[in-house]
Amino acid sequence: MKLIISMIDEYECRVEYAKATITDVLTRQCTTHKAGACPTEIVGLSESCDYLICKQPFCDDYVSLEDDKHSAAENMKAVRPTGTYGADVWLYWIEDKAWILGDLHKGNIRRLHGSIPTVIDCLVGEVPPEVMTKHAAIGRAIIRAKEWRKGNKPKPEGLILNSDDDL
Repeated sequence: MKLIISMIDEYECRVEYAKATITDVLTRQCTTHKAGACPTEIVGLSESCDYLICKQPFCDDYVSLEDDKHSAAENMKAVRPTGTYGADVWLYWIEDKAWILGDLHKGNIRRLHGSIPTVIDCLVGEVPPEVMTKHAAIGRAIIRAKEWRKGNKPKPEGLILNSDDDL
């Protein structure tokens, strides 16, 4: 599977799950490893060539799922955008592209030797330019992720108040 993020109207975007190709899976493996996820050994293809067979023998169990998930995503220099998207997502920047990161459930969060939280499996998808430019929260998170990849760790975004007089 992979993630797709798209605009559903002028102001909202949504993340959905979609069927992935072998190329999508290889892209996921490469981008997440470059971003800082734990290496996964690619063993080969199934006899029917429908599935890429991988194994991940290097990690221990997580200690606290929520704390370790947050740390593991941050170890990939991923930023959580404000808002709701139909799935719990983060954004990271690698290879001059913005990527959406999700599916960080208890089976996908582990600890490297030395007790460092890491992502061992996930779902990703490339963020289309339309979403980056039209959705403000996604755009801000991508800017923050891009700066972090350059070595400038972002400060927490904090509360943004609307200047509407009705508030």
